[in-house]
Amino acid sequence: MTSLRKTVGLVGRGAAMGAADLVPGVSGGTVALLTGIYNRLIVNIDNGGKAIRRLIRGDLRGAVRQFTRIDWGFLIPLLIGLLAAVVLLASVIENALVEHPEPMAGLFMGLVKKSAKFSCVLTYGTTNSWFSTHSRR
Repeated sequence: MTSLRKTVGLVGRGAAMGAADLVPGVSGGTVALLTGIYNRLIVNIDNGGKAIRRLIRGDLRGAVRQFTRIDWGFLIPLLIGLLAAVVLLASVIENALVEHPEPMAGLFMGLVKKSAKFSCVLTYGTTNSWFSTHSRR
């Protein structure tokens, strides 16, 4: 049951990343950071890149070895959620942008502001440190 819960959680995080990729000014990477999977995602992307480089160089054995280092149980549910969100939400978000531009702009600005604030908290431990050192006097 725990494995199913983790898989469903990864599909949900992937869906949130896919939805964010459709929003101007917000990225799936921001959602990965906010949901605590960013480092794990970067490690797996790096392993995939290394495997592809080895494959291009003709090092089939090294490529296979590198591909086995990829956490497919993590990436596949994430990709399923991401692709599902993009397919299902692309026209919804496009229509909302056309039909309700002001509320959508407010939503996007709120998401950008929240992700910037969260980045400051991760970097400095609080938003006060960053704002006090970067404010105009």
